[in-house]
Amino acid sequence: MSLVSRRSVAKAAAAAGAAAPVGWVLGAQEAQAAGEGAAGTARAEAFGFGMPWESLYGYSQAMRVGDTLYVSGQLSHDQDGNFVGVDDFELQVRTALGNLDVVLRHFGARRDQIVETTVLVRNLRDNFDATARLHAEYFGRHRPTSTVMGVSDLALPDQLVEIGAVARLDVKA
Repeated sequence: MSLVSRRSVAKAAAAAGAAAPVGWVLGAQEAQAAGEGAAGTARAEAFGFGMPWESLYGYSQAMRVGDTLYVSGQLSHDQDGNFVGVDDFELQVRTALGNLDVVLRHFGARRDQIVETTVLVRNLRDNFDATARLHAEYFGRHRPTSTVMGVSDLALPDQLVEIGAVARLDVKA
């Protein structure tokens, strides 16, 4: 599909209130137009679960640009979009990390390629120890950089945690 026809499709989708296609790959010209380096040096690929909030908010679950994978904050939902773990912090963390694994698998990435996490936590004082324990358990011996922030609220009323990540796909095991 040419650059012109991709833009036409994107405009038509936006006008209809639809999301960009899952797994959309941008060529070098489009990546350059989006500010992603010189022509031929970067490709961008978006990924989504197909959840309604992706279209409503206008974002992707992840965006790969070159060898860097940027993962939006993952939350606790099943593959049908149902929220999981009302009032159960540990279950929410485990489910969000499971969703992070789904994103990684889509791009052929591994946990040990994650170089940074950002963890947003409601009631941080009550949930810090569990956050630290579950983060360490998820990564095992791997130690990415991490920022943990206490927040007063998150997107969904019952949501207690959100976990974003950055991975480098050129990192070898």
